[in-house]
Amino acid sequence: EVLVGIDVTPEKIVDVARSVKAMQCVKEVFITSGDHDVMVRAVFKNYSELEEFTSELESVEGVVRVCPSIL
Repeated sequence: EVLVGIDVTPEKIVDVARSVKAMQCVKEVFITSGDHDVMVRAVFKNYSELEEFTSELESVEGVVRVCPSIL
């Protein structure tokens, strides 16, 4: 299980949250006021899947930075 903090340009926060929510590995999405704009809880079979997910997130319009934390 992984928590992923996503920093997003302010005008794209809701769009990014909606895009991420549609991804199959994602279990929960939160728009936050903490260190990151969007927090995601996701599950992966292996580290390779996490790397693919991170790369996919980085290509979403409005995403500035992706910070995964493995639990």
